[in-house]
Formats: sequence, C-alpha cells, structure tokens
Amino acid sequence: MERDMRKLNAEQRVRAVLDALPGGRFFSSARGVPLAVFGDKSVCWFAKNQHYRIFHGFGVPGPQRRFDYPDIPGVVGHFDGLNATKKCTPVVAAEQ
Repeated sequence: MERDMRKLNAEQRVRAVLDALPGGRFFSSARGVPLAVFGDKSVCWFAKNQHYRIFHGFGVPGPQRRFDYPDIPGVVGHFDGLNATKKCTPVVAAEQ
C-alpha cells in the first residue's frame, strides 16, 4: 500500500484521509492547499517533508496547535485518541 501512496498528489492524500475518517469534509484554502476538515481541526499533506499535519483551531483566530504524522494510521490514531478522551470526560464528571 505504501508503494501506491507515493504516487498520490496532495489532494488525493487528503481525500484518502477523508475515506479513513468519517464526518469530515474537503476544503481548499485560499492558497489552494487541499484540507480535510473535522470541526475545528484540519489535516493537510506536506510534500516537502512527506508528512500529514493536523491543525487544531481551524477557523479560530489565534495560534493553532499542530501535530505531524508520517502516515494515515497515525492521523486516524490521533483522532481516535481525541474521541476516546471526549467519551471518557462525561463519565468521569458523572461519577463526581
């Protein structure tokens, strides 16, 4: 699979992220950068450094936190970790 991924351009890579993660939408920035957007988080592909970058705070004024992953499983794992945290928070609050 990695062999096939090397031939994909930035838009195809972003669309592959959308295929792997439900609930996102495709967006093209003002500079023409393809993005996968999930609420206030966005994912793009940096060809020069060969990694995916996740930005927290998409569309929100101020600095954005960013996270880099070399492949789609890393991106999916990042979002799975966020979802697990969100699912646990109400349970902890209800116990108190």
